[in-house]
Amino acid sequence: MECIVNGKTKEITRRREECFTGSRRKRVGDVPDSGTINGTEPIRTSSQNCKRRSTSGSDVSRNHSLGKILKRLRFIQDEYISYIQGHQKRLEARLDESREKEAIFLKAVHELEQEIYDVISTEEIEQSELSK
Repeated sequence: MECIVNGKTKEITRRREECFTGSRRKRVGDVPDSGTINGTEPIRTSSQNCKRRSTSGSDVSRNHSLGKILKRLRFIQDEYISYIQGHQKRLEARLDESREKEAIFLKAVHELEQEIYDVISTEEIEQSELSK
């Protein structure tokens, strides 16, 4: 970025003050850097105005905020538990499906193995009869 200082273009770095020091003019309604009004009274905020208090003097915003935080925490907990339980159910369903597929596979392999033994045994019988 660039800014203009005394009619010349100057590159702006992360420090904004470099561009404005020396050539900054006092503007109408500008607050002085010293933080005073009319040079006599310092500007500050009253800490009493920062919090909402009930007529009894208790801190209403703190209790209200804590209630909101607890409500959000319960919401997060409920959503996460719901997600986890759903995920566990899907995993259990996939595990059951996997076990079924394994049983089907093992049965098919066992049947094929048995057929191979049957073929081998019949060939051996035929070969032994031919060799006699």
